[in-house]
Amino acid sequence: MTLTASEVEEYMSIEKKFLKGNSLELKSHFRLSEKLVCDKYGDIFIIDFRQGTIEISLVTSNLRTTDCTILSRLDLGDKEHKNPDGVKVRGPHVHVYREGYGDKFAYPVSDFFEVEDSMNFPSIIDKYLEYCNIKPIKLIFQWELFK
Repeated sequence: MTLTASEVEEYMSIEKKFLKGNSLELKSHFRLSEKLVCDKYGDIFIIDFRQGTIEISLVTSNLRTTDCTILSRLDLGDKEHKNPDGVKVRGPHVHVYREGYGDKFAYPVSDFFEVEDSMNFPSIIDKYLEYCNIKPIKLIFQWELFK
């Protein structure tokens, strides 16, 4: 599905909340998807969380529509990403949907929110959820890399 810039802007600005529960537990080698709901559209959003299986320091979270169009993606870790225009981004970064490119463009997390420590993944994930306009939820981290 191709979205316009205004559709993406609207989807990102709408307050979303987790459909189930008021906490989310991320344990070692996590891979989970949770439905999000909003008043205007119902349950058309999903957020995914996953940890790398080989490189456990890699963590990804996608905010997407239920038809799998990624609106935004957070990549944590020290990997480098090369944008279609050749610009390289290293370290934690946020991918944003761009018409014609999907989620191929990424920018440092510091372009979206203040980061004191690029290895403080719980803090960055909290700030990413806020950036995505997802109602706060208690995140429980039970993973040695977070400690």
